[in-house]
Amino acid sequence: MGIDIVAASMIVGPAIGKTVLAAVKKPRKNLNSDKPQSDERAYRETLEAMRRIMQFTAACRVEDLQYITNAWIPHPLSCIVKDITIPDTFYPIAARHISENLGVDNLNRVGRTWWQWRRPGSVVRAEWVEMKSDYEERMRAGGESKKVMFYVHGGAYFFGGLGHAPQIQRHARKWLKGRVFAPRYRLAPQFPFPCAVQDVLSAYLYLLTIQEPNTIVIAGDSAGGGLCLALLLILRDQGLPLPAGASLISPWLDLTHSFPSITMPTEWDYVPAHGFHSKPSISWPPPTTDELRALNLPINPHSDPDLELEIDGQNVLLKDQFQMYVPNMWAQIPLVSGILAASLGGLCPLQVISGGGEVLRDEQIYFAHKAANPSSYPPSDEVLARNGDTYEDVTRYPPTGVQLLSFDNGVHAAPTLGHTRGAKFEYRAISQFAAWALAKAQGKEISGNGLLLSNEKVVTANQYVGKAGDPLPEFQDHMIRLHVDKDGKFYPMKPASELRACTFPKEELGFPKAEALKGWFKYRAESDIKYAAEKEKVRKQRQREAAIGYMRWPDGEVPPPSALAGRRVVGREVEKERERGRLGKGLLGAILGK
Repeated sequence: MGIDIVAASMIVGPAIGKTVLAAVKKPRKNLNSDKPQSDERAYRETLEAMRRIMQFTAACRVEDLQYITNAWIPHPLSCIVKDITIPDTFYPIAARHISENLGVDNLNRVGRTWWQWRRPGSVVRAEWVEMKSDYEERMRAGGESKKVMFYVHGGAYFFGGLGHAPQIQRHARKWLKGRVFAPRYRLAPQFPFPCAVQDVLSAYLYLLTIQEPNTIVIAGDSAGGGLCLALLLILRDQGLPLPAGASLISPWLDLTHSFPSITMPTEWDYVPAHGFHSKPSISWPPPTTDELRALNLPINPHSDPDLELEIDGQNVLLKDQFQMYVPNMWAQIPLVSGILAASLGGLCPLQVISGGGEVLRDEQIYFAHKAANPSSYPPSDEVLARNGDTYEDVTRYPPTGVQLLSFDNGVHAAPTLGHTRGAKFEYRAISQFAAWALAKAQGKEISGNGLLLSNEKVVTANQYVGKAGDPLPEFQDHMIRLHVDKDGKFYPMKPASELRACTFPKEELGFPKAEALKGWFKYRAESDIKYAAEKEKVRKQRQREAAIGYMRWPDGEVPPPSALAGRRVVGREVEKERERGRLGKGLLGAILGK
């Protein structure tokens, strides 16, 4: 692990340093520069730093990456951060709701019990984050808070929230005397779906015991946005209280990689075109079904056959798992890929923030339109049947109110690039929407229009991204659909009938694009050569462990090959959860020369 930690310091350090320093120092006020954000030196430098971080994730063992990115990071003296533990009484309640939501067929595929297992001593933890001045004022007023943001960090489901700490603190600062509640969750590939969903739902159920739902907005970026949608779907379907609103920031909503933009070259994103990889370890990549048979290990009797697709005119069996979060065919489950839900209606008001330059933009635009007009965007018959849904489910819920903002040349999860102009406009938009949603849910006065009136006027051309307390632009047909330019100025979006994402054939939705997997195959082949020695060590370790034997689950349940729950060696204790390190502090000291 030592070599990977050194590599992390060299590769990740400068990028983290910029983000931390941008959070600690007073932010710049010049949002009216005549330079487009894509020409900013800070923007390009930070974009390049993020690409280096993505390169690092593929050159590091996944276990080491998780330790690094879950480390402590300093916060400004003006900010109060309090760690809490979610009581374990909420875990089985969350598990019951998830099981009921999955339905019989998907629950048989996934299993009922293994994902509820945790390392010895492992609990769901969360942080309360609040500005010190807001905390003191709240205490003088009796301690009650009617503004709470439930924030779920991203990280492709397999690494932690180190880079998100400054973002969460900044949301607290922008949040006008509000608090941020940020849960941490178990990470793939050792804890694949639905482990993270259980942890996030447990944290939300706990929050409902101390906050009214109309005082809560939820938010999340990337994979965190996907978890937010999974949470909302469960709350809706199980009849649990929905929050006042939800902001999904560059949400990752299609793990099947079926939309066109995933394969389109772009200079304004840092998400790797070849997908996510890591240096071989016992956790990743997992053994294929052929390798499991060779080791005489059990295979899930409800598992799907290997995915077959055509690449360059040839039929190819995809035996390798290409997402760390789920086995290949589980990606079609709505709690994994939210766009495949029968309906996205009946949710709380949504804000969807999309970067105009990011590779996931198609699925985000599609999602927003489907939520606002559920019956116009049904899944294919095959996907509906696979998830146990029917066309009655497509029309079951009313339209959801959605604000869709597409930022010109915006990258994936722009708030990660905290000191750039694009990020500042996104922070403003999030706080503006959250304040509006809370005011509406609490029946308070807020200037501006009402919600969801189909005959309201379209936004005028001279409106800009506002701040908390400002009215939203007008809704039309349950939507606010706007582009945002480099100055934070709105301009209209093309009609849905002219958008590539909204005219995508439903028969192709939920099935991987061959072009996307070609890049994944190519990178994986090169990685196998580069790390041949490491792969052989892992193979031998698996042989030794298989010879001893793994602990079995009741009723023949077989966890996914990557799951630690299925790799508990007989007679050997599982390591406890590692204490959160202080690496962030060490990296900051190196950056500052201290």
